[in-house]
Amino acid sequence: MLLSHIEIASAQSNGGGQAQLVEGRAIIVRQGKEMEIDPYPMDFKDQDLIQTFDKGKVRLTLMGGDMIFLAPKTEILFEEKLEIKGSKRILNRTLKLNGRLLAIIQRSDETPIQIRTPNAIVGVKGTEFVVEFLSKATNVGTLKGTVNLSSLITGDSIDLEAGTMSSVHASGEVIPITEFSGELMRDFEFAGESMSEEDSAGKSTSLPFVQSQSKEECYLFVSGDIGEEKSVVDQIVRPLIGAFVSPLKEVPVEGLRQSELNSSCYYDVSINKVGETLNLSVSGQRTKTPFNGLSKSSRTFPENVRHSTLRVLHNELNKSIKDEICSKYSEILVDECPQNQNLMVVFNKYSDSNLENLMKEPRSNLVSGVVSLVETMESVDFIGISEINFENNFQNNLRMMDKKGSNSCLVFTTEWDFQKQESSMWKGFVSMTVSIESYSFKDGGLIKIGSYSIDPQRIPIRKWGDSSSFKKKNLQRIQRKSHRNGLIQK
Repeated sequence: MLLSHIEIASAQSNGGGQAQLVEGRAIIVRQGKEMEIDPYPMDFKDQDLIQTFDKGKVRLTLMGGDMIFLAPKTEILFEEKLEIKGSKRILNRTLKLNGRLLAIIQRSDETPIQIRTPNAIVGVKGTEFVVEFLSKATNVGTLKGTVNLSSLITGDSIDLEAGTMSSVHASGEVIPITEFSGELMRDFEFAGESMSEEDSAGKSTSLPFVQSQSKEECYLFVSGDIGEEKSVVDQIVRPLIGAFVSPLKEVPVEGLRQSELNSSCYYDVSINKVGETLNLSVSGQRTKTPFNGLSKSSRTFPENVRHSTLRVLHNELNKSIKDEICSKYSEILVDECPQNQNLMVVFNKYSDSNLENLMKEPRSNLVSGVVSLVETMESVDFIGISEINFENNFQNNLRMMDKKGSNSCLVFTTEWDFQKQESSMWKGFVSMTVSIESYSFKDGGLIKIGSYSIDPQRIPIRKWGDSSSFKKKNLQRIQRKSHRNGLIQK
């Protein structure tokens, strides 16, 4: 067991971290190539430039659990360098800043961090603070712990304790210490609840991530038959457990002795696959709050890891955290979180192209009836129309609709028949039957909710014919009758 944990520690020492969009727009620029940051965590690494635009806000989670929050119109160049000192491996990290950030940093000799602006260096010793470089001046305010601020021009430096702030002027002069100003906290509400000026001064704080740091930090281990994907799993699971369950710390590079492991708290994430289904369990050992959960997902890798982890957290945590998870990941937890119903109307296609062409206009009238009905419903949005071939892999065709943002669908099958039957008044009849099946997307697949058949409609025909125009005309007649009778509203 100890050897497996040493192996895990080695796999987790790659550095870098994950970026997650909170709102607005932001990008990562890597070797000249721009990559959009989205609400799902994505990796960043050495020499990546991370940039937020107007109204863009980003959360960065560094390997080891340190957190950086970027305000709008900010860019940082992330650099890291591995240094070997005797038997120790030290990963030096530098963030070159132009703009504004809030940082929550844990003290660690193995992963020191430094913030640099064009005219100042901010030395971090394990603390929470705000840094901004605006109008050629660097402003720094400390929420907790101690920060060292030094001028690159004059070499002068100053230590800032909790509740204080200072600046390096454009000239390089270090400005005398003053009381922390709440103005520094603007745009950082997304890091927690809005803070009053008194809170920001360090007298009390309502940031949930600040509160979480008061908890005992635990280790995280990932195991299972996942081969080289172990580091990917760690990068997905770590920020989720760190954000919603407990702060985490890195396993030392040299590993843990068995005695240390026996006295430490840790979370064990175990993964195995059975066919196309991924099974994931999370168990806590000596954690402050007991934690033991199991979930599964049939989505593709790595989305199945994120999906099953979120399902475990949602199932095991209290209501307020469940609500927070749903506010951020409802599009992933479609079964667990309240959903707007994004409805798509789907028609089974006829294999005969001539018959298919005859039904296009009658179908459009059916759709207009459905859309009119949907517009009267709350929490239901009409996404659009699609067609599938019932005889050609029906289930896979329906799954493709998920890409269009639909989480539910009504599948219409229309059948009609022309019957020649002469009488004193009529030459025959046309009849039409419409059946409807309802499906929901759940766990990456489809669940049939129910079915309904509209009563067959039948109308007489005065003048018989065999042409396509004759059939189209009478199909439109019978469809209009169905619509007038309000059958679609049943």
